[in-house]
Amino acid sequence: MSAIIGIDFGCRTCRTAVLRKGKAEAFPNRHTERPQPIILDALDMTEGGGTACILPFRFRRLKQKLGSDQFIEGSSGPRSTADAVTEVFRQIVVDGRSALGEPVEKAVLAVPGFFPERARAALRDAALRAGVPAVKLYDEALGAVMGGARPAESGNTLVYAMGAGIFAVSVVQVREGGARVLSAAGDRFLGGDEFDSALVEVILDRLVIPRALEDLSGAMLRLKDLAESVKTGLSRREQEEFDVNLTDLFSQGGGVSMVITREDFERAIAGVVAMTLSSARGVVAEAGLAPQDLDRVLLVGGSTRVPIIERSLANAFAVPQVRAGDADIAVGAARQGGRLAEADWKRSDPVPAPPESGSAPAPPPARRSGQRAARPTPPPSSAWLDMLSAGVLEAEALWARGDLIAAIRALEKVLLQVSQFLGTLYQEAGQGLSREGRHGDAVVLLEKAVEFSPEDMLAQRAYHRALNQLAVALYRAQRFAEAEKAIQRALRINPKCPGCLDLAANIRREIRAARARTANFTSTRKRKKG
Repeated sequence: MSAIIGIDFGCRTCRTAVLRKGKAEAFPNRHTERPQPIILDALDMTEGGGTACILPFRFRRLKQKLGSDQFIEGSSGPRSTADAVTEVFRQIVVDGRSALGEPVEKAVLAVPGFFPERARAALRDAALRAGVPAVKLYDEALGAVMGGARPAESGNTLVYAMGAGIFAVSVVQVREGGARVLSAAGDRFLGGDEFDSALVEVILDRLVIPRALEDLSGAMLRLKDLAESVKTGLSRREQEEFDVNLTDLFSQGGGVSMVITREDFERAIAGVVAMTLSSARGVVAEAGLAPQDLDRVLLVGGSTRVPIIERSLANAFAVPQVRAGDADIAVGAARQGGRLAEADWKRSDPVPAPPESGSAPAPPPARRSGQRAARPTPPPSSAWLDMLSAGVLEAEALWARGDLIAAIRALEKVLLQVSQFLGTLYQEAGQGLSREGRHGDAVVLLEKAVEFSPEDMLAQRAYHRALNQLAVALYRAQRFAEAEKAIQRALRINPKCPGCLDLAANIRREIRAARARTANFTSTRKRKKG
């Protein structure tokens, strides 16, 4: 026998459920209660991307880095994001086999509806590399709505989800037992960790600690643990009183007592909460609904327990609020697996297994110009066709029932996915040309990537980097006018990039010097003729 499992790959924890005899139930894995490690990033202004945290660090999670080519530091040394995520899935597969007494042959992975295709492909490929023969993707919002003990039978639900690192909001419509997402939006870098960052900022302001990078690097994770504890307390009480051990944090200073009120906390995160409310109103309007057309608001994720979120949603949408269970998304994904016919479970070609736990990743092979680059994110074989065909079939069924507006929306969603696929391909091709030093050609393709996937920050950053590299190459070739055009385009993407600003200043200096030389030469010739 083989099991169909549903997996909710979260930023902090991973939930799993299994479908047995038509019934889905949650089962534990090693990542159910044990939080995944936090990745501490120093802010890189050359990659500029705006953040709600004004500290010189970001708190990041593996799920947020899906689809990136970054390496992260682990206990056994650096490893790629793809290998780290694959290792998590491998552990889930091992735990599933142990808990269920049978191999895991099929898995339905829940993924936020707004995720770019590059991240979706990376999530699916990680599960394949971990040894799951057949993998399907499923919208997290649908899982939350259909995975509860009493799934909604009809109506419109606003799904407001905020976990440790990601915010997502969707409108889900249920009719005749079937559910579909009408609209979705979100932010890959906004969640409970941003709330913790805001509290760390409040604590540091009151401690009057120097903000130098070297002074904070060893203390940030401990400060985050403290902030998370304070945040949890403020969700239950109006204020929290606690002690800060400066010696433990900064190796000097003794101890300080501090009181932070709920009002202090809410003032620090008010801007972030307002952004999420704006997104929620936007998806309701995009779905063609008015706030009064909603039947309920479904709260998903631990960060939605912050009182200001519940209060703000109640003010914006005068409908009942329902809280999803911790395992509802995983249960909903497992139930979806049971609805699929055997023909839908097309087995994927085997992919290379991840390195053994504890081994360092192999360095990328040296490449010569003109050689074909290995793709960092392999194409997700049948996944794209599965999603596209499902959307087309849904549109056709809605059309046959006479629901033309719904059919149009379903087909528009397919077109959006096609656009994201094109963006992914343009991005992969552009980055390959950048590695070969063909910066001009890379810029053309990466500009297309941004055009087709405007919400994909990885595409934005790759395009900015390619423009910077092109400007540097032109500067070194003393083609200063062309270099200035390229660097100005880069600055339009990230006006605060220090590297671009320095290069722009050097280019302007060379242009002024060239003009001065031309003016002197012209003046000398005129004097000689006279």
